[in-house]
Amino acid sequence: MTSSKCTLAGIILLCAAAFCMTDNARATGDNTVSSVVSEKSSNPDPRFDALLNEVRSLRDEVQHLRGKTDDSWLTEQRAEEIRALTLDVLADVDTRASLKDGGALTLMAGHDGDHFFLKSPDGNFLMGINGLLQYRWIGNFRGNESGRASTSPDDDNETGFEFRRVELGFGGHVFSPEFGYTLVLATEDGAAGVEQLIAQDVVLSYAASDNLTWLAGRYFAPFLREELMGGGGSLAVALSFMNNNLSIGRGEGISAVYQTDSFRVHGFLSDGAGSGGGGGVNNPTADGVELAGTVRADFKLDGEWGQWGGFSAWEDQPSSFFLGGAIHYQSGESGDSLAANDVDLFGWTIDGSIQNGGFNLFVAAAGNHTESDTAVDIDNYGFVVQAGYMVVPDKFEPFLRYEVMMFDELLGLVEDDVNLITFGANYYLNDNVELTFDIVWALDPIPGDSLNAGLLADGVEEDQIVARAQVQLKF
Repeated sequence: MTSSKCTLAGIILLCAAAFCMTDNARATGDNTVSSVVSEKSSNPDPRFDALLNEVRSLRDEVQHLRGKTDDSWLTEQRAEEIRALTLDVLADVDTRASLKDGGALTLMAGHDGDHFFLKSPDGNFLMGINGLLQYRWIGNFRGNESGRASTSPDDDNETGFEFRRVELGFGGHVFSPEFGYTLVLATEDGAAGVEQLIAQDVVLSYAASDNLTWLAGRYFAPFLREELMGGGGSLAVALSFMNNNLSIGRGEGISAVYQTDSFRVHGFLSDGAGSGGGGGVNNPTADGVELAGTVRADFKLDGEWGQWGGFSAWEDQPSSFFLGGAIHYQSGESGDSLAANDVDLFGWTIDGSIQNGGFNLFVAAAGNHTESDTAVDIDNYGFVVQAGYMVVPDKFEPFLRYEVMMFDELLGLVEDDVNLITFGANYYLNDNVELTFDIVWALDPIPGDSLNAGLLADGVEEDQIVARAQVQLKF
């Protein structure tokens, strides 16, 4: 303690000396210490000599203290200083994290295991960010035949790569959790095959209660479960051939969703089948439909609602059992000069799924019926059954799908019934990255191109084979 006091006294004396020297330097117009020392040497002053001797004495004492091995007092002092500095830095970081001084809103960001997010601490503002990327290789192999109604009529073997889906989604709420929104940006082929960016889905929502939500915008009509789940939830590389032929697609309109713990119903009033496709039809007078409505009901007999959006049976999820069905009706535009608009469409579907102990099963049937005063009435039906099993839990999942599409004989196709078998496997690197390989075997001639599935028109040949490989990344 004596040494500490001496050192403190020495520091005070040094400051006093510096002040005196600086003051004299200002008086003579010279700011260097050496000038002051030189001046004092030529003008001896007993006080200065005493002060200089004291400084020399203190310097010797400091050098002596530096050489001592017992310097614990200095270590303790430094430790206290470091602790104080650390607390100051942490407090500064906490302060800088705030957007405004005085305790105002602070944005928080991160990843919650499912998606990235930005939110306010009071929960009134939230934006979730997610994406889906699907990159594929497609190999199509058909019989030797020409004259087919196809984008590639004379080539029996077609292979190539493509980004099937490039989607970036934003969703959340503003001002309060009741006012929600969803925006999905995606790429698609535009005019002359030029890729373009579109607002694929745009939804405004209002949660009127814990059970009732109102929606408005552009999104899939609540009809076929496969497309409502999206391509990211499918076992195979592509959705079924039945889905591609009987889909209602996206519509533009308003709807209401009522959901309880075991029951959900979604009613949709829209501009008709496909009115929200291709980036949407923004001219409400060009949809060719007087009235269109879709209603879907789902029953959760076991499990959790979150399992409805995918087929795979994950190890950490309970068993699930869902049953559902939907109807769609639209009345064609009447009173205009386009006879093609005067067509009524009625569609229906029923489906069910089971997930249990790594095993999954999905069964669906659907049909659509068109009536027109200027053309024949057409009835088309489809059926699909699909199963998969996690041979290695949450890692390796072989699957098999059988489907049949039954076209109306009035269409004059080579074969009215088109049977297809798809088999393959999924390998999950983790929760976000999935590898899929499958083979589609068309037992009957394909009547027209289904490009998203890699299927091409056959003419009269059968046994078309499509090999597909895909890497999927979700975030």
